[in-house]
Amino acid sequence: MVADSEKIKTMHDLKGKKIAVQIGTVSQHWLFLTLQQAGMKASDVKMLNVPGGDASVALMTHEIDAAVLSEPTISLLEERKIAAKLKESRCAKTYSEVLLVSGDLYRNHPEVIKTIISTYQEANAWIIDNPDKVVKAIGSRITYKALPKNVLRRQYGRNLSQVKYVGITDSAKLSFKQIVGFLKDLKVVPKHGTLADSTQKFYDSRFVDEYYKDKAKRNKTTLAEIIKRESSVKIRSGNNKN
Repeated sequence: MVADSEKIKTMHDLKGKKIAVQIGTVSQHWLFLTLQQAGMKASDVKMLNVPGGDASVALMTHEIDAAVLSEPTISLLEERKIAAKLKESRCAKTYSEVLLVSGDLYRNHPEVIKTIISTYQEANAWIIDNPDKVVKAIGSRITYKALPKNVLRRQYGRNLSQVKYVGITDSAKLSFKQIVGFLKDLKVVPKHGTLADSTQKFYDSRFVDEYYKDKAKRNKTTLAEIIKRESSVKIRSGNNKN
């Protein structure tokens, strides 16, 4: 988000400007990637370690030139014409959500994990198919009551990827590797001798894989068809294999 969209219209216009971002987070990683895409370096801008809430105020008072923010702040600042988008995060990288569970649950109660994954997938699909109901439901919560409905519509209309597949995709795996490399460069994690040496040790796709195998069996179809359908990829007839 930029404070003055008349003066800052491209990434190159940010050269030498002050940008608020939370250091050591995926937001900073996104900023690094976006600068690289524009042929720029991190040293071309002045990064300030500022939390999202403080960054919004700093944009309003023009103490900073730009900030890396998330929803619903983005839509709220747009609606109130306080700041404008320069570039959306979906252009630079894939964001992935992961389910973290305790060691006890992981080892002794796999059926609970399967239920969580199934419920999450069904809820995600319902949200994608019912955006108006989602806005109404969220708007009724105390936390969001102060937000105008059109702000919520902007937020959820922008954020919905239309992808119902909840497994780990190739783009997500690439994103994991990029983040680990970024954290190593920042010296947040050691270069060698930790779990970061293999990003595959960060996640276990077994539960999601089993969920989709069971779903394919229930629907009397192939696993490939289920994944393609939920990934919004059209299936070519005659090319499907069990």
